[in-house]
Amino acid sequence: MGFVKTCTKCGKTKTIEDFPKDLKGKYGVKAICKDCMHIYYEKHAEKRKEMNKVYCARYRQKLKEQERKLEAVELLQASELLGGYRIYVLNHCKEGEVKYTCVKVSTAEVYRTNDKRKFLCYLEGVI
Repeated sequence: MGFVKTCTKCGKTKTIEDFPKDLKGKYGVKAICKDCMHIYYEKHAEKRKEMNKVYCARYRQKLKEQERKLEAVELLQASELLGGYRIYVLNHCKEGEVKYTCVKVSTAEVYRTNDKRKFLCYLEGVI
């Protein structure tokens, strides 16, 4: 029969084979039996799914923020190359607002667009 152990969750005494392996646990197995672990995982499956959705949403938001910061740095570097021009970037545009604006200081000439590629092409033409 081998070793026996009492489950800390259900209180039943079972053989070591009825416990999942865990090298850190006493006798190399967990304190909770396989049946109780199975019940726990079924009970908390929905909660884990929700937590995973929240984590993924936060991670996507973090990536978007990093991308915005990178765009701002790229445009600041471009504005340093442009003497006499000012560049404005709205990170949180409302409907109807223009995201990218370039103003020539001497003539007050203004170029506006919401398309980043067109804006970068315009800047390349100015340089």
